Amino acid sequence: MKQKIKYSELKLEQLVKPDNTLYDVNSVDEAYSFVCNIAKQHYENFVVGSVLVPRKIRKYFFSIYAFARIADDIADELVLSAGGDVANLLLDTYQKLLENIFDKSNNIRLKNPVFIAIKDTVEKNNLSILPLVRLLSAFRQDINFKRLETFSDLFEYCHNSANPVGELILSLFKEATPKAIHYSNCVCTALQLINFWQDLSVDLRRGRCYIPFELIGTDEIGDNYLDYFRSMDTKNFCSIMKECYEYTNNYLEEGKKILKEVHSFKLRLEVGFIIYTARRVFNKIKKMEADILNVRPVR
Repeated sequence: MKQKIKYSELKLEQLVKPDNTLYDVNSVDEAYSFVCNIAKQHYENFVVGSVLVPRKIRKYFFSIYAFARIADDIADELVLSAGGDVANLLLDTYQKLLENIFDKSNNIRLKNPVFIAIKDTVEKNNLSILPLVRLLSAFRQDINFKRLETFSDLFEYCHNSANPVGELILSLFKEATPKAIHYSNCVCTALQLINFWQDLSVDLRRGRCYIPFELIGTDEIGDNYLDYFRSMDTKNFCSIMKECYEYTNNYLEEGKKILKEVHSFKLRLEVGFIIYTARRVFNKIKKMEADILNVRPVR
């Protein structure tokens, strides 16, 4: 398979199989070309597309990104078009294939480009698959969304949905020290929180509320989260968001210390740019006050 495929035309259900007739590849190089194409097309392509990532490990970023992107779209997009049962089944199959390809007792005919690339990435860089499994658990939580009662629930979600990406990046750069992982987790949690506040109007409309219910103080919110918050007194809403923003800011400030912890100059530049960009978006969000319920701020 040498032709480039538009990401919007990918059939996600085909990419949870070990082999298929649509996207079979016959070499590791073809598999990396496939995941590179996904990473470069998608609108959320962050560090994976940066020229600051050394060329020798850039393809590994592509494979991790493509793996996560597809799983995320199963949870976010497929659940809307096909329903939660279908999305759950595909995500379960996706995780089972991930686990099976590293089980030497399984003789799998693997021609799926995403999994050929991720298998090579894990083996060549001596990575653990646990961060990838944690990502899938967060996506599964999105499909079967239950309200987050406390900030502890919120941060546990971030531990699975965001922090694994930073841990994997540090491992690829051979920078995964305990301190670096701690600061990376703070940055990634802050980025996830900022994304929640940026997408607040979108998520609330979808029935997902990432504001901990301990801040809301009532069970009478009903099913229409967006209408509930829009009907709330502006001062009360801003007070709730202020506490959310304080946690976000604390994580971002703590995470900045990673810039003095990692040795790679290119990684410091990349992370520094990510933090700078996140801070700009975060400042826009805070200035919007209750308008955040109506408009999604952009960079």
